[in-house]
Amino acid sequence: MKHLSRTKKIIGIGIILIVVAFGASLLTNTLSIINPGLTIRATVRDVDLVIPTRLKIPSIGVDAAVEHVGVNNVGNMEIPQDWRNVAWYELGFTPGENGNAVFAGHLDWDKNQAVFWDLDELTSGDLVFVEGDNGRLTYIVTSVREYDYRADTADIFGPSDDSQIRLITCDGDFLEGSDTYQKRFVVTGELVLSDNEEVQSTNEAMPAE
Repeated sequence: MKHLSRTKKIIGIGIILIVVAFGASLLTNTLSIINPGLTIRATVRDVDLVIPTRLKIPSIGVDAAVEHVGVNNVGNMEIPQDWRNVAWYELGFTPGENGNAVFAGHLDWDKNQAVFWDLDELTSGDLVFVEGDNGRLTYIVTSVREYDYRADTADIFGPSDDSQIRLITCDGDFLEGSDTYQKRFVVTGELVLSDNEEVQSTNEAMPAE
């Protein structure tokens, strides 16, 4: 179900997440993380880590290439260069590792619906697949949350007792004066399986596309 407060305006918009030490703020229209080296890594689970090449979310038809990004020349996290792709912050946590592996995608771009246009359709129980050359990890959605673009979001990027992913895009009303959206929509998923094991969504029906 769509959020009533959301205004989907088709305009070239990115995402921003700024992390200062162990705090974070969501500010403008590019995805940025300051001082990523301050991330504290938690204990690695007894599973193989997967360097992601594709992110798949069958329930909303996402099958996207993964761009590995670091920081730009001002210390901010880089954004996906292709609006059809997602960006994984490779200087943070790796999928399969205890901690929050962060993936970000555009909501829209140059009058096109971008990769995470339907991210707000996800609900608890939906499945997310992270694939790499050395295997596949299956995550199950456990929560969704909206943040104000100026909010402290340290919990998104920090350590965790288990392997989690964070999927992030823009949401809410478009703020003309700030050239960004009012909200950030964040999906949290927890690792349930690795490699070729199979799991069924806890939802009764999950579209294949």
